[in-house]
Amino acid sequence: MSRSRRKRRLPPTPGFAGPATSRAPGDRARRGVEVLIVLMLFAFGLWLSVLYFGQRPVPNSDFPSFVSTAEPLLHGRLPANYKRLPGLGLMVLALSVLMPEPSPALTAGWFLNAMLFPFCLVLLYLLARRWLGAWAVMAPLICAINPWTLGLLIQPIAEIPLWFFVLLSGWLLARRSRWVYAAAGAASLIRYEGVVLIVAALALDVWERRDLRSRIHAVLLAGVAALPMVAWLLLGLAQSRAAAAGGAEGGAAGAAGGYWHLFFRGQSFVPVLHTLWKTTYQVVFTTDISQSGGPVVLTAGLAATGFIAAVVRLVKDRDKPLMGILFFFVAYWLAISLKVGTRDRYIWPLVWLFWMLSLYGWRHLGAWIWRRMNPPAGFASALSGAVAAALAIWLALLVPGLGRLPMYDSGTPLVPFVVVLAALLVAGGRTLLHGWRWVAPDVALVMLLGVMAAHNQHTLAKMLGDGQKDIEFKMLADWYRANAQPGETMVTTLPHMVTLWLPSEASLISTDRIGGEDLDGFLADCRRKNVTYIAWDSRLGLARTNSYYKRYGLDRIARLIDPQQLGPYAAQLEFIDRVVHHRLRFINIYRLRSGRDVP
Repeated sequence: MSRSRRKRRLPPTPGFAGPATSRAPGDRARRGVEVLIVLMLFAFGLWLSVLYFGQRPVPNSDFPSFVSTAEPLLHGRLPANYKRLPGLGLMVLALSVLMPEPSPALTAGWFLNAMLFPFCLVLLYLLARRWLGAWAVMAPLICAINPWTLGLLIQPIAEIPLWFFVLLSGWLLARRSRWVYAAAGAASLIRYEGVVLIVAALALDVWERRDLRSRIHAVLLAGVAALPMVAWLLLGLAQSRAAAAGGAEGGAAGAAGGYWHLFFRGQSFVPVLHTLWKTTYQVVFTTDISQSGGPVVLTAGLAATGFIAAVVRLVKDRDKPLMGILFFFVAYWLAISLKVGTRDRYIWPLVWLFWMLSLYGWRHLGAWIWRRMNPPAGFASALSGAVAAALAIWLALLVPGLGRLPMYDSGTPLVPFVVVLAALLVAGGRTLLHGWRWVAPDVALVMLLGVMAAHNQHTLAKMLGDGQKDIEFKMLADWYRANAQPGETMVTTLPHMVTLWLPSEASLISTDRIGGEDLDGFLADCRRKNVTYIAWDSRLGLARTNSYYKRYGLDRIARLIDPQQLGPYAAQLEFIDRVVHHRLRFINIYRLRSGRDVP
């Protein structure tokens, strides 16, 4: 018998072979498994949304800026700052009318994330099942427990809504639906880089459609989808030029101009790739995100091998929808690499895609190795059983260490056990509908998820903590509400944060809005601006290497770290209170004596 005939007679390889859907005993059983997975993923995502709802009472300091960018539009005015797009703010403000006080916008931001997150997991599965087969459920489960995912779930900023529209665009792109332009247009109104989705959809349409009429239609749809973001960019550019002509400094003019002052000033492309590896393979196979040596080489090798194998397979098969998604991956990577000040969270729209492509590559690489081995019948089950046993031992060695982690948040320790339970539910449903044929590889995948989730906890505990990060600013808002009289003004580094919990008539000024080269000049300008209270916070006051330390001029008021160090300024400043989170996170509150009160 020839080798080619032996290949055709080999039984399908669990996990490495084509999609499980093509080898199901019947459409009803196949649909049953898919419905089970969709329901399980939605329920798992909903559980995580509820578990972490409001886990961090004080949001990322960028959140108020998203809201303030959209607010003028609701009143028929243009904003003064185009650094951020209005999409997220408009969604938050629309939901905020249904939310309770004292901070309806913040609650709306949490609710928006919680509402979209389960759909993100379902969309990722629906997108991945075409290319990953039996491995498809791995992608959403791994992404769901990623510390960066959960760290963004608790933050009402752009990333989870952007992820939803990116996934929706990818799913529509794979289905070759023209609605992809609407979803991509929505993504481009949340973060500037979202426009890459429109370009990817257009490139695929132009490549795939042969007649001129269809191509023109695609160009028109792409133009309509990109029009709101392009208009926003042009308004920002005009505002930037007006600010520069009016004598505004580079930072202020750049903020007014939005994206223009950021583009083509980035560092390099390598840091983005490093962050991709750090947020995918390293975090689920090592116990410490800063670990180096052998685990670093191993996980980097796994990541690179899977991704390269995926690209090779794509080039060979010319799978146009997946190549369109790969185009988005490369273009988005270039965009955020060229952008100055790229943070880890900006890379999140690529993390899920890196997992999907890498798993796709490993799936086909494994199938290629399997064909070359040409093993005897029963070898697949024996190998899967041995791998499952080894992973079970590995997991058993990891579980005791979970009890010694700084599990500050009460719900976090449950995550690895619930994700294993979810995977077991899928494996049990597949066994029930398909019989025992796939039980060994399914158990191996469940054990692998368990190992990943257990390793994951080390970084998750560090990133989420006890949820009290920056809580001193909410405490400052409570202090202001209880002690400040109507019309009294307070200076703080984060007035836009503190006002989240205060009525609209509260008066706060940012530290960087106060002039003066030194403390004398600072206090003099405070008097000119009728300031009553000065709040010095350790968040930035102790971060002397932070770029905002100099930008806010905190070196001018460094004395305020300790009321005993006021020296000659004690006559002008009265220390009245300190709000304390812990030893290194506190805020000193001073009253500025009026001219007649100064001794």
